[in-house]
Amino acid sequence: MAIGVTLLFKERNNKVIKGIIKSIIVNEINSVEYKNTIDQICDYYDYNFLGINDIFITSELLEEGAFLGRTTYYDLNSIEKSKQLIKQKKDYALNSKTSNENFNCSLIYHCKDFYGETFTVSILTIITSSLPNLLKRVTKFVGEVDMKERINKYSIDKIDSITYVGIEDICDVDLKFGVFQTFYSDFETIDDLKAELMSEREINETIKDISSEK
Repeated sequence: MAIGVTLLFKERNNKVIKGIIKSIIVNEINSVEYKNTIDQICDYYDYNFLGINDIFITSELLEEGAFLGRTTYYDLNSIEKSKQLIKQKKDYALNSKTSNENFNCSLIYHCKDFYGETFTVSILTIITSSLPNLLKRVTKFVGEVDMKERINKYSIDKIDSITYVGIEDICDVDLKFGVFQTFYSDFETIDDLKAELMSEREINETIKDISSEK
């Protein structure tokens, strides 16, 4: 089982303090491959690497249908509440002129676990399609893929039943350097930006917890 790592960067030549987070899949923190990826990102985009923002469980390979993390909403404990996360097509972060064939997609599922507790999860994955056929491809993907099995494989809690609710968001992604998600934000000070970093203790504890789940 691999891990997802969200890396925090800062633009080098910008008067505004702009922070960037990019998520990748790695097999081991501090491996040569991991360090090379960071160097490639810094050189290509002219960034400074600041550290790690988040660590989480993912699939081993970056491909269509990969499990790239989940967000759990325990307060959204009914299908009607789950539907609050659904975005309209016009609100998707898509470039209408994109030539990309890979899209970052957040899918919403209503879950019931072994103990009868109900909640909502948003699962991040990659969908491969042309833009005009994207929504049809998502519908087909949802029908083909057993997301219950994937959630149980990569989670502590065991899902007893699962219902697909809809799409939370879709955005363009080119997968350059294995990056499957990117966000940007401006900060008032460099200290505010660095406050987004995990501490060394948090990193070690998270990796230990993930290893115990494998």
